[in-house]
Amino acid sequence: VCIDNIYVFIEFFFGIKKGDSVSCITFEKEFTEHEFEYVFSDEMKNIYEKDTSKHIKSINSKLIKLRDKKVSLEDTIEDIYALIHSIKGDSSIMGFILVSELANELEVYISKLQKDFSSYNSNTLDFLLKKTNILKTLMYKSLGKGKI
Repeated sequence: VCIDNIYVFIEFFFGIKKGDSVSCITFEKEFTEHEFEYVFSDEMKNIYEKDTSKHIKSINSKLIKLRDKKVSLEDTIEDIYALIHSIKGDSSIMGFILVSELANELEVYISKLQKDFSSYNSNTLDFLLKKTNILKTLMYKSLGKGKI
């Protein structure tokens, strides 16, 4: 699903469809001409909202299962890292800098945790739940659907 979003992005901005062949020079020229235009269609915003909401729900679900000790710490943290990474990338493409920056902070935090799983405790879980909630709030605010 996330990979398809980049194809929608490229088609929207450059008119290049998946499977079209273009030279790097043409693509670079087109990108330079459009790099400051961050006007996204409602379809793009809806795709972003749907995917990001799904990722956030999945993160929350995984954290609750982790709290209830229904899943392994290592696998769950790996999954959450991948979801956060997707949110960061999608938010960056959309120009939602606050969402992207918070996702990046979470990525760094989780990366440190992955190096030392023994540092995990209930405060870690609370921290991740709170930050994920803030991420959701920032996402809706970025879409013009909420207040911070």
